[in-house]
Amino acid sequence: MRLYHFTNLHCLLGEEGLKRAKECANGEINIVDLADETSILRRGILPGDNDMGDPEDRSLWHDVIGLPDCVWLTSNPSPGPGRSTYYEFRIEVDLALNSSRLRHFRTWISDHVPAETFARVMMAAATAGGMDDWYVYFGVVIPPRFLSVTATPEFTAGTHKQGHVVP
Repeated sequence: MRLYHFTNLHCLLGEEGLKRAKECANGEINIVDLADETSILRRGILPGDNDMGDPEDRSLWHDVIGLPDCVWLTSNPSPGPGRSTYYEFRIEVDLALNSSRLRHFRTWISDHVPAETFARVMMAAATAGGMDDWYVYFGVVIPPRFLSVTATPEFTAGTHKQGHVVP
C-alpha cells in the first residue's frame, strides 16, 4: 500500500546533513549523500519522530487516548500544510496492507478507547478535516520501503508554514 509521511529538512537530513546542505546549496546534490546517521534517510522513520510539537496535542494522543509512539502516515499525497507539523518533504512509502504493525487510525482508536472518548475524538477530527486518510505504523519504516522523497510545492516556493498535526 502506498502511503505518505511528511517531514522537514532537518529530520530528513539530520543536524550534520543540514549543515552540509547549506554549504553546497547552489550545486546539484544527492541528498542521501548529505544525510547523517541520525537522519530519516539513514535510519528510517522512527515511531515518535513526528512527535507533535504542541504539548496539548501530545497530551491528547498519548495521555488521553493512550496512543503509543508510532509513525503517522496518510493515503492522501497532498493533505495540506495545516494537516502535518512538518510539511516540507513528502516521503512515499510502500507497506503491506496486511501488516500487523499498520492500522487505519479510525480502526485503531475505535478498538482502544471507550465509546465516549471515541465520539469526542471523531467530532474533533471532523472539524479538522477528518481521519479517513490517516494510518499509524507501530514500528520503524526503513529506507528500503521508501519509494520517493519529494519537496512539497509550498517548500519549493518558500511559502510553507509549520502548523501542527491534526490527523
